[in-house]
Amino acid sequence: MKLLLRFAKKYTWALIITVIASLALVGAQLLIPWLVRNLISLVTDQSLTDETMQTVTRLTLIALIAYVGRGFMQFLRSYMAHIAGLGAVYRMLADSYMNTCRNFHSVSMRTSKPAN
Repeated sequence: MKLLLRFAKKYTWALIITVIASLALVGAQLLIPWLVRNLISLVTDQSLTDETMQTVTRLTLIALIAYVGRGFMQFLRSYMAHIAGLGAVYRMLADSYMNTCRNFHSVSMRTSKPAN
């Protein structure tokens, strides 16, 4: 785990943004059904007055913003997780390649004693 954290350290901000976008996405996914439930109860339980229609309009706009925000948060979460994940993997591969090259160059080319 420490090894992975060492390589992911450079991508701390991408990981933080990923977590925040995931939490916002969950919030939006919980908000939308609540808004729809309130819209349905407003339309079916009360008479349609101007005040009710203004409330319906307001809740509908909030739901629209939540749907658009949900799409943006899904993109942001996926993109930042991709950046952090691939970046950490590429850094790990590059580091292991450099270690392999360093070790390869330190090994002698002779494997046995020369014949007399």
